[in-house]
Amino acid sequence: MRILWKRFFAGFAVALCTLSCDGNQQITPTITVQNDSTNHLDWVSVEWGDHRLDVGVMSPGTGATYLGVSLPTFVTTNVAIIKFINEDDPGLSSESGTPDEARARRVKSWRKVPVDVEPLLHLRPQHYDVTFRILSLTNAELQVNTTEKQ
Repeated sequence: MRILWKRFFAGFAVALCTLSCDGNQQITPTITVQNDSTNHLDWVSVEWGDHRLDVGVMSPGTGATYLGVSLPTFVTTNVAIIKFINEDDPGLSSESGTPDEARARRVKSWRKVPVDVEPLLHLRPQHYDVTFRILSLTNAELQVNTTEKQ
């Protein structure tokens, strides 16, 4: 009888571990930030929750892809912010005023574009391709696709 109980508890423990291990699988996104605007962008970053992904300089039509980036664990909003400076803004040129004046204009020229990231709040543990697409100086979108992990 004792052996029967030991086998039962051993089987139960294996089943419980299998269920809990599946529940603890991580979401493993490949994150791409794509500049689909016609503008040259500088200091591009994506901020959401406690995470910030710095991209840097992006010419029109270019993108940057990041592997192994985790999603924020504690979020209080379903909106991420893409921040950048529009390098095509003629007021940022150092030719118009002193270097100090040009620096001051750059500090004030940050663009902040909100992106609805609610789909990221409902992902199940598997691999995803996540793309933040900058469409213009005021508009961006999120695309999420499920992919087979290789």
